[in-house]
Formats: sequence, C-alpha cells, structure tokens
Amino acid sequence: MSSAKEQVLWEYLDKCGVPFREPQQVLIDKNGSRNSGWSEGLEYSELKGIDEILKNISHPLLFQFQKSDDLTFRPDDFFCHIRKFKDPKRNFENAVEQLIKIFGSGTDLSSSLAFSRIWNFGAASVQAFASVPEVGSGAEKNRRHLEIPGSATECMVKISPAWRLGLSSTEKKALETYREFSSAEMVQGPPRITQLTRDWPESLALPVPSFGFSEN
Repeated sequence: MSSAKEQVLWEYLDKCGVPFREPQQVLIDKNGSRNSGWSEGLEYSELKGIDEILKNISHPLLFQFQKSDDLTFRPDDFFCHIRKFKDPKRNFENAVEQLIKIFGSGTDLSSSLAFSRIWNFGAASVQAFASVPEVGSGAEKNRRHLEIPGSATECMVKISPAWRLGLSSTEKKALETYREFSSAEMVQGPPRITQLTRDWPESLALPVPSFGFSEN
C-alpha cells in the first residue's frame, strides 16, 4: 500500500492490538455496546482484550455510533479520556506527555477556549483536547457532564486511523483503462471510493469528475 505516512499510526495501533480494520458491526458483536446515557440514540462500544493505549485512561478505547448508521463501515474515530485530575490542563499535559514520547512533538492548536495538540499522519491523526477551565466554569453543566463523573475536566484523545483497503485488481484495471466521454461539472471532488474506502496508488492520478467507460 502507498500510505507510508498513515503506517506510523497503524503500526502503533497494531502493537496495542486495536482492531481498526474491522467493520463496526463485527466489533459490536464481539464487544457489545451500551447507551451513552447522555445523548439520545448514541451508543458506545468499548474494545476488550487490547493493550493499554495510554496510561491513566478512565475506560477502554471505544467508538461511538447511532443504530441507524451503516455498520458495515469501519469506525472513523476511536476515543479515550483521561480524568485523573480535576484540572483539565493537567489531564491534557498528561496525555500530551505520553503522546509526544510515542509520536513526536505534534502541532499545538491551543487557543483561549481549549488546550489542543494534533499529530497528523497523512489522512490519519491523533488529537488531544481539553476545555480551558475559565471557559467552562461559568457555563451551565450539560447532560454529559452530569451523567459522566469527571467529564467536565477530562482530556479527550481522538484517534482517526483513516485505514482503507487497497484497490482490487479489477478496480485497478478499470481505473487504469478509464476513458472520459463527458464531464460532470456538478460532481464535487473525486468519487467516494478514492477518498474513504480505498487506498489510492501513487501510480494513478485522481480522476476528474466525469462520465466514461473502462475495459472489462
């Protein structure tokens, strides 16, 4: 596969035993699911039997979904939270210190509203995020904060693997022999297959939006 940048994250997830290539329904069947408790229709599935992704996390790595989602797709994101301290800055610093040791310095995106740092690996990423305490202190507590102890001062770590299958030999041949016969100006961007569900080989240019035909 051509995704050398993403491979850095994929190798770490493999090391920890995170089944990020599996469809959501397969993971739900294996690990079960539960209602979030704070958002109508939102479900969580916590991954069992994997190595600790980070120290001090308050629950196993999880992904979230709605029952109406197409669960044949793989999770876009996995989440864990550090709630060790009552100060969100300390929780954020705890997460960042660990992530720097694993992935390097990353990029600081902090603002007056939040502490944030991101590590990008091509289309994949890891992000640590916590709200600045002064911002949240005067706000009315939301339902999630009331239902989940420590969530008001937590640091969230979001892992977005961006993993996708390589092109099959049939798909690759079809794209290599594609010939355009009419433009599709109303189509915005390349087809979904080139963006989310397939790993696009460097030897093939991304097609412009159009209608055409391929050799069988």
